[in-house]
Amino acid sequence: MSRVVPDEADEPDEAAEAGLNAQGERSVVGGSISDSIIVTGDNPKVTLNSYPNKLPPVRTVGAREIWMPPRRPSTIFVGRGEALSELERAMSAGGGVAGRSVIGQSVAGLGGVGKTELALQYAASKRVTYTAVFWITADTRAALTEGLARVARKLVPGLTASPEAAADWATEWLQRNQGWLLVLDNVEAPEDVKEFLAGVDSGHVLLTTRRDRDWTDDGLGSVRLGMLTIRQAVDLLIRRTGQDDRPAARRMAVALGCLPLALQQAAAYVRASAEPLATYAARLDGELAEAMAEMAPSAQHERAVSEVWKITLRALLGKDRRAVELLDVLAWLGPDDLPRDLITKFAGGSVLVANRLLLLLNSYSMVTLTHESVSIHRLVQAVLRVSQRERTDSGLAPAGSRAVDLIGGAAPPDPSDNMDGWPRWWSLLPHVHALADNIGGDNQDVELRKLLNQAGLFTARQGRYTETAKLAELALKIGRAGLAPTDPELATLLGNLGAAYSSLGRHAEAVEFEEQALGITEGESDPDQLAIATRLSNLAISYNALGRPGEAMPLMVRAVDVSEAAYGPEHRAVAGFVANLASIHTDLGQTREALPLRQRALSITEQRYGPEHILVAYRLVDVASSYRELGRLVEALELGRRASEMAERLLKPDHPDLALFLGGLGSTHRAIGEYDEALRLEQRGLDIVTAAMDGDHPDVALQLGNLAAVYGDLGRNEEAAELEQRALRIVEDCLGPDHPDVAVRLGNLASTYRALGRAEEARRLDQRALTIIQTQHSPDHPAVAQRLGGLANSLYALDRFEAAAPLLTRAINIIEYNYGDRHLDLAILMGSLAQVYGHLGRLTEAVQLSRTALVITQTLLSGDHPDVVYRLTAFASDLRALGRCDEALPPLRRALQITEYTYGRVHQEVVDQLDEIAATYTEMGRHDQAVPPRVRAVATCEALYGPDHPSVAEQLGLLGESYYHHGRLEEAAAVETRALAVTMASPVEKRGELSLRLTNLAMTYQEMGRLEDALPLWERAVAVGTEQGADCSTVLRDLRRLGRAYRELNLHTETIAVCRRILGIIETAAEADPMEVAQWLGRLGAAHYHLGQYIAAVPFEKRALALVEATLGQDNPELVQFLVNLSDTYRAMERYTDAAPLLRRTVALIEVSNGPDSLDLAHRLAALGNTLYRQHLPGEAIPVEERALAITEAALGPDHIGLVLRLVNLAASYQLRDRGGEAVPLLKRALRIAMDNFPPDDPTIADIRLRLDDD
Repeated sequence: MSRVVPDEADEPDEAAEAGLNAQGERSVVGGSISDSIIVTGDNPKVTLNSYPNKLPPVRTVGAREIWMPPRRPSTIFVGRGEALSELERAMSAGGGVAGRSVIGQSVAGLGGVGKTELALQYAASKRVTYTAVFWITADTRAALTEGLARVARKLVPGLTASPEAAADWATEWLQRNQGWLLVLDNVEAPEDVKEFLAGVDSGHVLLTTRRDRDWTDDGLGSVRLGMLTIRQAVDLLIRRTGQDDRPAARRMAVALGCLPLALQQAAAYVRASAEPLATYAARLDGELAEAMAEMAPSAQHERAVSEVWKITLRALLGKDRRAVELLDVLAWLGPDDLPRDLITKFAGGSVLVANRLLLLLNSYSMVTLTHESVSIHRLVQAVLRVSQRERTDSGLAPAGSRAVDLIGGAAPPDPSDNMDGWPRWWSLLPHVHALADNIGGDNQDVELRKLLNQAGLFTARQGRYTETAKLAELALKIGRAGLAPTDPELATLLGNLGAAYSSLGRHAEAVEFEEQALGITEGESDPDQLAIATRLSNLAISYNALGRPGEAMPLMVRAVDVSEAAYGPEHRAVAGFVANLASIHTDLGQTREALPLRQRALSITEQRYGPEHILVAYRLVDVASSYRELGRLVEALELGRRASEMAERLLKPDHPDLALFLGGLGSTHRAIGEYDEALRLEQRGLDIVTAAMDGDHPDVALQLGNLAAVYGDLGRNEEAAELEQRALRIVEDCLGPDHPDVAVRLGNLASTYRALGRAEEARRLDQRALTIIQTQHSPDHPAVAQRLGGLANSLYALDRFEAAAPLLTRAINIIEYNYGDRHLDLAILMGSLAQVYGHLGRLTEAVQLSRTALVITQTLLSGDHPDVVYRLTAFASDLRALGRCDEALPPLRRALQITEYTYGRVHQEVVDQLDEIAATYTEMGRHDQAVPPRVRAVATCEALYGPDHPSVAEQLGLLGESYYHHGRLEEAAAVETRALAVTMASPVEKRGELSLRLTNLAMTYQEMGRLEDALPLWERAVAVGTEQGADCSTVLRDLRRLGRAYRELNLHTETIAVCRRILGIIETAAEADPMEVAQWLGRLGAAHYHLGQYIAAVPFEKRALALVEATLGQDNPELVQFLVNLSDTYRAMERYTDAAPLLRRTVALIEVSNGPDSLDLAHRLAALGNTLYRQHLPGEAIPVEERALAITEAALGPDHIGLVLRLVNLAASYQLRDRGGEAVPLLKRALRIAMDNFPPDDPTIADIRLRLDDD
């Protein structure tokens, strides 16, 4: 088709060869003129319309702007920026468009992956770079010829030469010219374009093809175009449909395998039909191929996904029919990572044949190969499956049946315990799921049933219970269609499904299947004893989970007995039943009974499997758990470490089960206070799950929630909230905003918010969680009760007790309806309602609820269960609130006994119970009886944590309080001093109670009269509270105590500073108490008074008086002190005119409140008399002072020292009134009393004598 054309410099001159010459600047020469046009002149105008027989010389047709792509590129171009950049870099390398040699690239990929669109985007982006852009659809040799002819007709308008001649001419033109881009789109056969590429060495060639081969020998580089990422696919769907439902778009992207053509087809249909994305996504889940056959009215049918691939399949049939047969088998399996050795089995064991088939499929981009695996696009599979209409007798397509045999033949036996086979099972599991999804259960295929059952056993061992349930359901459906109702294998299928449901928490459903399985097995004439034991064990586990331990225990005991009788006490199966029996004892709180059973199960497992089997690791975790519950933390830690190390050796590094072992070890570290290590282990567990799963997988959300719980235990609630928020986002994205799992995550986040004090945000989350659950379930579903309880907790935290009570009441009714009046959830809700009633003052009802909750818990659990301890303590607390402390003591003592039995005498739980008992004695005022439990609590903490632990300081402080209230102040000071020293020696972050330690010791010193020792402690307490950001009430409490100490020590300057600070706090409070403000204003004024700063004192004392008058009225006795303070200040300033009316009001108020004969009245009368005297009003002063003298003399007797001042003042008024004769007897009497009570040199005696001398 193409020919080599000599360079322009070497081309002969045709006119010269003919002997023709032309002379002159504008001369022309002509040879044959049969189809030539000669134009002369300065402005020739000729239009060339056709070349009917002869093509023009290539050299006479120059390059010009031409644009031949079939359509404009899409304005929505998502996820191919990197591929476009790679293509641009490759095309610009090696000399660029001006170079002499051709530069080319091939873009290979599956049909519909977007190769043509990438070429269009590249051509459009580089249009200004190229003089011409040519486009040829080159899927056949004929199409290439016709495409080149079209190029010729573009260059030479009106050309009518044959396609072959025009194609040859175009090839020559491309060879001669540079600066062009030629796109050869959809090349199917490399040999169709090979000769053409060899004859073109100028310009740029871009080739798109489904054939993934090496194009290097043809002068082309290669760009491999794969699928979009999920995020890119979602973005494409959102932009093309105009809908913003990202969860639904994600489901569509996954279902369509992120293939661009399929995404565009689906988006066009959704947009044209106005169908919601969620609806279309739901149809894709069950009818993928059918949904993809639907096209928007404006779409081209030949561009449908199924039509695109039919071309490739026809080509493959022409090459090797077995390749299409292999594709038909692959259509039923998972799209990714099928082990290549299975293809060898398909090929009859021939590696060469298998490779030949795979290479052929790979060259057409129908499969993707690695050294170990084969992958195929899920839409290719869907199209292939739909075309397979033939069915075998068992109901499967023949290729589907071959697929089942292929996987079943490769599956290792004993999937539960054969650890050597686990890696193989992991590689096969996705393909088993694909068979389950693609074939379903509407068949009677025995091999499929067996494969599904075996795969279910494997997933159960791996803890993937949702998968187990799915596989078991299908296996049972197939079994019911093909097995007799009494067939033992049907019992196996029923039992396996029941076990799966039980593992998922669907215990009521599990019981139904497990009871059927047990009935079938026991009804056999010669039943298999291991099968009976298994059925009994599974049913017992479900009963126990339903809160029916009374029914569970005898079944599990019987399972152990049956297995031992059949196989002996050391059989490996017996170990599993013994371990299950231990778990029931544990759930009943019988940890001591559980421990020897778990130890026995461990011993049997080690003997039967050896020390390095994964089952041994699980048994170790069980024993470690019992040790931890019994407080044997050192042993628990040792076994937990051994189990984790074994798991890491025996499982893959990214095995999700590793997180379980790490979590068990982390729990032990938390129990011994090693929180950093616990956190590290939980974080690593999260990392493992995240690496093993998609980053947005719900299992990642679950692990995030577990880690958040640890943060919550550490008090790091902000970090816990971040993790819970992330977990919530994942579940919402994966499952949608209204999924029940979203409600669970909302509830957990709400709990964290409550711990952060963000109760209103928690309430909103709990409300949303309740709405979701009520939408998903009936009004009386147990999940509704759980969410009602969560919302009630948030309302409780908001002090909205009236609103919380009916929610808890409704939740209780739901649980009673579903489970009866004996269920643990019922006890929990009743306990919560009791707390609410306590705050509402409905204390009698609270006690009744607490008692009922206790009875339920004791009935369902063993008498020694830790939950019984909690209920006893709560019941005692409600009795104490009702003032029935003497009745509270017996349940508290019982709680202490259970705790000591469970954990031993040295355990933190024991300390907590001792605290409760001591607090009850304290409330009863029996401080002497509070001391012994406090002393023991100190000793227990010292044994647990050492003498210098913060917990020891806390207990020492409580002991100090008991000593203080019992009046044993020296002992109180000693233990409080030690508590302070321990707290000070603790790390800074653990000094939260430093202010309390300082305050308690200061109060003890104050009570001992050691105010000077107390003062620096008060000062430090205030400073510490301020530094630690304590709440205002705490700081204010310490400031008040400090201010009182300053006043008592007459440190008035310091008192002023404290008073000002206190006023700054209380006056800005939302609900300031005017009386408290008045008190501190008065104290501030008094401090100024004592410093002689009378002018500064007056405004504070006036403000204080005004506040009290405004609050209590003009005649309230509480005005007296404020009137006295202000009047004393006025008198000190000699403002007697201002003082007198205040004193008259004071006298009147005291006389009304205390009567006419009180000493307080005498004091104020004396002050008023002296004030009147100072005003030179002796006439008014004398009766007032006479009355003051009379009251004092009547109250204290005629010779009391308190009469001296009264006598002297009255005498002075007499003298001022010129009644000296009456003054002298008074002065003489005063002198006699003074001489009897004062030392001889007392100035009072001298003053009286001087007054007598003056008279």
